[in-house]
Amino acid sequence: MITQFLVVIAQSVSWGLLGALSFFFWKQHREQKGGESQEWTPPFEFAELGAALAGNDGALSFHDANGCTRFQNTAHAALFGEDAESFDQACQKGRIFKQHEAVARLVSASTSGQSWHGEVDVVTATGHDIVLEVHALAMRDSRGQPAGAFWLFHNISSRREQEHQREREERFQRLDSLGQMAGGLAHDFNTYLTVMLGFVSAARANDNLPAEVARRLDQAEHTGWRARELTQEMLDFARGAEPAKCPLHLASVVEESADLGIQGSTNLRLKIQLAPEAWRVEADPRQIRQVITNLVRNAAQALGERTGTIEVRLENQSRVCGGSAPPMPTNYVLLTVSDDGPGIPADRLPRIFEPFYTTKARGTGLGLAITHNIVKRHGGFVRVKSQPGIGTTFEVFLPALAAEPALLESTAA
Repeated sequence: MITQFLVVIAQSVSWGLLGALSFFFWKQHREQKGGESQEWTPPFEFAELGAALAGNDGALSFHDANGCTRFQNTAHAALFGEDAESFDQACQKGRIFKQHEAVARLVSASTSGQSWHGEVDVVTATGHDIVLEVHALAMRDSRGQPAGAFWLFHNISSRREQEHQREREERFQRLDSLGQMAGGLAHDFNTYLTVMLGFVSAARANDNLPAEVARRLDQAEHTGWRARELTQEMLDFARGAEPAKCPLHLASVVEESADLGIQGSTNLRLKIQLAPEAWRVEADPRQIRQVITNLVRNAAQALGERTGTIEVRLENQSRVCGGSAPPMPTNYVLLTVSDDGPGIPADRLPRIFEPFYTTKARGTGLGLAITHNIVKRHGGFVRVKSQPGIGTTFEVFLPALAAEPALLESTAA
């Protein structure tokens, strides 16, 4: 609460300074308009104003009616690492602001007198990507004509990250509640299916059934068993059982699990490439088989009736970092499942690991959710790359056993 109070005070002081400075520069602009020379000459007070604003936590700059930077405080120069002229050139060439429309709105505040408040993604002088909150305060002269604008920036990257973290926590809470509900429904549904399949099996035991009735009973039993598989997936997701880990060569389970994932598909070509020197991982063989089967089945469902290729690769990856990798780089065994199907639209990628969310007509929306859960419980992570019309690639990173001789040699080298 105290921190929020101090933030409010700091922002009030900043706006007070902006108001005072607006009046000061408006006065200077008016005096220059009345003079013989039309060239914009910075008053000597700029140095004093810069010193006064040096302690301000915001990056501040003033831009004349032509959009040219005439003044910047110390925080502004430190943030962007440019003098006034270089800053203008960098903005024009798109080296600082990632959104072109943001530059247009900022310049418009100076040239057209339209104030603007928003958030922009920028690249700092040190090459870091950050998010800034910006206030562009437009100024007008006594005739109501645009006379320039102040640009005030505040770094809100940490606040944005906190908001994203809060959204992720809320999302995980919803998923947890959804998993518990799915588990309860699956348990009850599984009981009903067991009773139904028992009656179907008893009916099929009659040797005097007409051929058409026997065929329909066979179809009912087959559908019932498929429904049992679905309820088992729901139970697996809801339970989130801890893996029974042991040293495992992934190559020993990849081929069998991948073949299971394309069962029933006659239009697909399965290509498997296994690095013979792949390190071992500490994993639950049953759960890892499920991961591989789910990913291959997901690729097969994405291809649908198309003729296509699914490629499964296994290789070592040293010192993986960046992206969604953990902050401390380590050595991983990388399992890759790629297809040349239709791909996943960019707006749908963030949701593909949500339970019951699917982009495929034959999908249940549980395979990828279970896969993500299993990999996470093994200390690994999943990356997805997809391009519409080209295909999709899932990358599963599992930590390699630290005791592997080959791993130790690689690290020592």
